[in-house]
Parts: sequence; C-alpha cells; structure tokens
Amino acid sequence: EEMLRFEAVCTRIIERMPDDYSAYDQYRYLATVISLVTSFDYGLQKGWQIGTAYGSIVGRHSICQGYSKGFLYLCQKANLWCETVDGVSGGNFAHMWNIVKLDSGTYYLDITWSDEKGLPGSPEWDRYFMLTQDEILVDHEITDGKVATGTAIDRANKPR
Repeated sequence: EEMLRFEAVCTRIIERMPDDYSAYDQYRYLATVISLVTSFDYGLQKGWQIGTAYGSIVGRHSICQGYSKGFLYLCQKANLWCETVDGVSGGNFAHMWNIVKLDSGTYYLDITWSDEKGLPGSPEWDRYFMLTQDEILVDHEITDGKVATGTAIDRANKPR
C-alpha cells in the first residue's frame, strides 16, 4: 500500500510538469519539488526511510542520500538522465548529490545543500544547482570518479 501511494505521488509530480519545459527547467522543477517537500532530518529521528526516495517524497524527511535518490527516481520517471554522486563535504562527512545532463554537458545538483541555503529561486538555493566540476570542488570532494563536463551556466540566460 505504501509503495502504491509513493508511485501515485511520483506520477502526479511528473504529470504536473509543464510539457513545454526545457531539460534545464525540468530538472529545476523536480529539484524544486524535492526541496519543498523534504526537510533534512538532523536528528535522524525518522528511521530507515530517511535515506530513500520514499523518505524524501512521501515521508518528507531525509538525509542527503534520500534527497539524491528521490530526485533520481523522479528524473527516471520523467525520462531525464541522472545519477547519484558519492563524495565528502561539510567537514569531511560522507555526502551524496546528483549529476544531470544538458546539451552543453553534465552538471552537479546538490539539492540537500540548496535546501539548507534558501528557498527555490533564491540566489542561495541556486548556488548548488547546475554546477560545473570546478564549482562543486570548492566545498565537495568526489569519491566515485564522476566528472561534470559542462561549462558555467549564465542563469540569467539559462540553456533551453
């Protein structure tokens, strides 16, 4: 029953995404959804689900792993290329985020950190959305060998 509810919620999220969105806007829409419906579980109080897609989307509480897996799952349902990235950040803590693909290359999204910094659409939230390799390496270390190939995005003239 819980998995049916999860599937129904995810399907509804995808169905509500406007058909005319560019790939960039689709990724932004899905990242915004995850950011708005999920709260970071600082106390690790919500149990096993905090590291899952279910925890981030239906349980509404998560850690970085859940944010990343929830975003990955929504991207897969929307037929968007996405993978999770393993690494270290924030004082040598294990961390997970995502890498996505646009026509101009691949880019990192750290929805956990975006969510912590501000609301979707704010400059603080955008700070961890569609980052290049050099941009993510300022405060993240990649441990699984994934590499972003895109060039810096001018958010005022975002790619279509």
